Amino acid sequence: MLKEAGWNLHVDFHDHKKHIGKPRVVREFEVMGESSSKYIDYAFIDGKENVIAILEAKRTSKSADSGKAQGLQYANYIEKVYNSRPFIFYSNGYETYLWDDLYYPERKIWGFYSLEKLEFLLFQRKHRMSLNSIQLNPKIIDRGYQMEGVRRVLEDFETKRRKALLVMATGTGKTRVAMSIIDTLLQAHWIKRVLFLADRRELRQQAEDAFKKYIPYANQIQITSFLKPQDKNKPIFTATYNSMMSNYLDFPIDFFDLIIADESHRSIYNYYSELFRYFDALQIGLTATPVGYINRNTFTFFERPANDPTFYYSLEEAVTHNPPYLVKYRCVQHSTKEIMTDLKKEN
Repeated sequence: MLKEAGWNLHVDFHDHKKHIGKPRVVREFEVMGESSSKYIDYAFIDGKENVIAILEAKRTSKSADSGKAQGLQYANYIEKVYNSRPFIFYSNGYETYLWDDLYYPERKIWGFYSLEKLEFLLFQRKHRMSLNSIQLNPKIIDRGYQMEGVRRVLEDFETKRRKALLVMATGTGKTRVAMSIIDTLLQAHWIKRVLFLADRRELRQQAEDAFKKYIPYANQIQITSFLKPQDKNKPIFTATYNSMMSNYLDFPIDFFDLIIADESHRSIYNYYSELFRYFDALQIGLTATPVGYINRNTFTFFERPANDPTFYYSLEEAVTHNPPYLVKYRCVQHSTKEIMTDLKKEN
């Protein structure tokens, strides 16, 4: 798993100084304190000789959780000696956890972070801004409820939640709200790469048009099997759920910082849910009609209480607003001779 994350050099402590200046993972890393030394299972060293992360490794016969307390102890020790706080991994080979204890509780992940992602997290520690300090762009959203929806999501992220659910009536601007959230997170240095997932190609195209209109400074790329290496430097990625399932293993688990799931009431369960387990990222669900079935529950998927999304704006509210944002629909019954003829044939 370390090799898959780009850590190709795994050396023992007594040899590791031969590789000074090269990012590496060092086994049995010795941290010499004032009174005693500690031996850390694995230490992640960057090109400037900083210990940026540690791994407490346990036997496969033990639970990964058994390494949590020891990992914290070693992180405290490294911070005391080197005056910098490392990220904590602990694993038994089957289950792996990441603990960035300055910002989030520990969470299960599918592998290890790359040097690039760890360096971005270190950058965030110095430069990440309070989301409340960023003014929302009125060219993206200009309605009170839209601004409230954005602020609700940002508040969730500020309070260490990693998932949010927006339930808004069709036609009230879910996509624009999503664009505003992305714009704010980019400005505040909370994210670097975004994946926008759509249910169909037409909806993906609508999202791409919205990115061009509302976040023109952020280059975007559509994910296909022909993605070039240089394309992976772009900040915005769009895909249908189906096309992403064919390509997601081409990306490391830490590649995206935010995933937005459009039409999340019907497309993210069972088969497609693999995407949301594989990538370790902030996640936002967009829907007008959440579902609460036992095996397909939008609220549970985004870690919300039953019938309690992060933000809710109903069709009724949009219709009764003065002036109204939407006009209430009415049903019209109609049939044709051809339809009735075909139905009789089928019967």
